[in-house]
Amino acid sequence: MLRWVLFCFGCYTLTELACYIRYLKDAATLASYRTGLPPSFDYAEWTRFFADRVRRERAHNPRALLALVSGIFWSRPVTHLHEENVKAMLLMMATAREKHDGPTSDEDASMADDLVSEVNKAMISIHGHPLLYGKDEQSWIRINNPTTNHVVQAPVYQPVLLHSTKRIVRAIADELFRKCLRCERFLCDDTGIVYWVRRNRPVKHGRVLVILHGLGLGAVPYIPFISTLISAVRETYSVVIIPEMPMISGHRARRHDPLGGPFAKLGELRPPYPRSDEIAESMLTFLRERSGHEITDIVCHSYGSTIATYLTTHQPNMIDKIVFLDPICFFTRNSIFWLDAYRPMSTREIGLLFLRGQISRGCKKLSNALIFGDLDHAHVTRNCTWVMEHVDREKLLGENTLLIMGTEDDRVAAEDVASYMAAYNPAVTCHVMRGWRHSRVIFERHSATKMIAAFLNVDS
Repeated sequence: MLRWVLFCFGCYTLTELACYIRYLKDAATLASYRTGLPPSFDYAEWTRFFADRVRRERAHNPRALLALVSGIFWSRPVTHLHEENVKAMLLMMATAREKHDGPTSDEDASMADDLVSEVNKAMISIHGHPLLYGKDEQSWIRINNPTTNHVVQAPVYQPVLLHSTKRIVRAIADELFRKCLRCERFLCDDTGIVYWVRRNRPVKHGRVLVILHGLGLGAVPYIPFISTLISAVRETYSVVIIPEMPMISGHRARRHDPLGGPFAKLGELRPPYPRSDEIAESMLTFLRERSGHEITDIVCHSYGSTIATYLTTHQPNMIDKIVFLDPICFFTRNSIFWLDAYRPMSTREIGLLFLRGQISRGCKKLSNALIFGDLDHAHVTRNCTWVMEHVDREKLLGENTLLIMGTEDDRVAAEDVASYMAAYNPAVTCHVMRGWRHSRVIFERHSATKMIAAFLNVDS
């Protein structure tokens, strides 16, 4: 019996070691890829939007502006930040450029000076004094951008048993989509997006609904929510489409160019994760081909609001009504979310928290490690998602927009967002739920779907 136990333990150890070696190889390979901004990215439009939003936020809520600045510097107190560091950050954020990209124009430098003065006005109104004079070499900027200002990936190795469990859950979920939700599965070869399509019986209005998932395991945790929502809006929508992004949903990366190949030498390496414009184009094409429609309503949650922002930026004409659940896409406090993506993770730290009896903190750290520590998630959030693209430009905000957020959400500043909407986009419908944490909207599905259905249903 002992020999059998030792034999099994030895086999498991060798398997784990082999998987860990492969994991290190995959991590090194992924770190060499990057999904950049679209070739058509309008730098001038982004600069205008960013500068205007800083000025608007300072006038409306100076605390929120200072919270953004603090968050970009790893939550260092704004009272410890120096003016030149903040100016460099604002210049980089507004122009999507750094020093090695070439000299700054006089116009951009003047704009950066103006934005620093806005931050100083906020500092004086809140703290009674401006930013510290000069420059501090220790203040490092933390923000997603299309240049080299990002840290290397720091994923957490997930043991074979955990990895196998996730694959089994993914396979079971696929069967649930087919048999319980009665969905058909389609794959976009160009982007790697998996589309699940549910066709309801013919209804009066015959509209299309797209549901966009957050990070984790794709749409798997949303199955009960999706089922409840489909039942609530079945008289309005004849087609429901559930896209699942590659890599962050348990589905493999799209076909991409190998490192060291001819494309790499030409600087045209095709990365594993698609660009924002490719995602938007894929969804519009699929909508046309599979539903016969060119306009859809959208329900998006958490990171799904980033995907929705890709659509509002690149294919705005395809969207009618849109529902944001726990959105991370709204300026200025959207940077809260990315602290989780960048914060160093350690299995040792998680274990110590549980041993010390800090169960709540340990569970939160473990949850973050399972999501943001996953190799593919770390790659997508660090090397493929840029703040210049995931911030909603507010072009479509109006009576066709619904926001549902929780006051206890540590990734979305719900009350700040709601206050801004009330001041500048009063037609937007906001529900700020007291005591709700991030993703509770998914698990409180009956309450949430009632609000969503009342907003979406044509006959309501």
